[in-house]
Amino acid sequence: MEYKLIKIYTCEEAKYKGHPLYEEVVKFIASKKICARCSVLRGIAGIYETGEEVTHEILILSSNMPITIEIIAPSEEVDEIIKGLMEMVDDGLVSVEELNVIFHRSVEKLFPKGLKVKDVMTPNPQTALPSTPLSDLLSRLLKAPFKGMPVIDDENKVVGIVTQNDLIKRANIPLRLGLLGNLGNSYEKYIEPLIHNRYTYEIMTSPVVTIKEDEYLSKAIKLMLKHRLKRLPVVDSKGHLKGMLCRFDIFKVISSTKGSQKQGSLKKKGEIKKVGDILRRDINTVQPDTSVLDVVKVIYENDIQRVAVIDREGRLLGIITDRDIFNLFSDKPGDIVEILLSIANIKGIKARHYIKKLKKLKAEDVMIKDVVTAKEETPIEIAIYIMEEKNLKRLPVVDTEGKFKGMLSREDILRMVIK
Repeated sequence: MEYKLIKIYTCEEAKYKGHPLYEEVVKFIASKKICARCSVLRGIAGIYETGEEVTHEILILSSNMPITIEIIAPSEEVDEIIKGLMEMVDDGLVSVEELNVIFHRSVEKLFPKGLKVKDVMTPNPQTALPSTPLSDLLSRLLKAPFKGMPVIDDENKVVGIVTQNDLIKRANIPLRLGLLGNLGNSYEKYIEPLIHNRYTYEIMTSPVVTIKEDEYLSKAIKLMLKHRLKRLPVVDSKGHLKGMLCRFDIFKVISSTKGSQKQGSLKKKGEIKKVGDILRRDINTVQPDTSVLDVVKVIYENDIQRVAVIDREGRLLGIITDRDIFNLFSDKPGDIVEILLSIANIKGIKARHYIKKLKKLKAEDVMIKDVVTAKEETPIEIAIYIMEEKNLKRLPVVDTEGKFKGMLSREDILRMVIK
């Protein structure tokens, strides 16, 4: 999130509506209820444009000392603040400058209480119309940073959204977006027939849950968790689309990648939240001798992207992701598509030849053994730092004996944030 620094150079005698200007500015910023800080500094000496000198060392010259008011606010809020200050400041100079914020911490909070949706969202997202051909929409999604696209009408009002889940469930596309882009020539053979002569309105989710840009970020998080959503279209007071808010936007705010690994922001009465307090424990696992075909079924049927491999004592041996399985077919990516279409019984495809290959391979043959993990007693803030540093959506958690205990997800962290 970007911040700006507003400075007001004024004096003790400056007034607004009969009260000291600095007091009224502080009240004004407080009334905005935004994620901003305001400080008032009193100088010990100075000189004004009129030539008047002031100093605390001579009594007669100490009655109108310099005052500097500093306001640090999200860039999105600065224009409105300046409009208010133009009415208030009759005696002084006002400047604005970009501020290079390394990280922002708030005691006992993972993000500042006054943070609003518009401070965090991604503005001006790509959009589709209900009449947009699916082939066009999918092509744009494959190039976009988001895995979902808002659908708008002719007045720029949100009427729906197309997500990765819509594409899989309603368009029968067997691979997630992160893998589709690697199909090469197989895309034309296997994917285009599924979306030929189909349109956005056929698969979009409608009505769609939205959030107003002026709402607090905490409300957006509650909405996401309540409806199990990864992203929300952001609208203004009239329902016009202004941006998109996704979990990753929120995670970037609370993780502060350039910040230190201090534990202070989660301390409360001497206690620190631990990973074991919030991690998800109902995670699918497989044995090292499980066939890769069965691993594929576990991933596909449970709509997940990764599965943990554990031994009979429960110790974590590795992780298998859908990308690891996809890479087995890097020379002929269309083969994995046929396998998934066969499992889903789409178009009656029976990929017997390819399925035999996956039956022979075992989980231990393809799993990633060098896995980044956290312990149950690891402080949450350290885990967040690891997840951001390693770009992990889920972090495997083990106990002191290396036994697998579950996965820490971004959703787990968001649930903790709003408690």
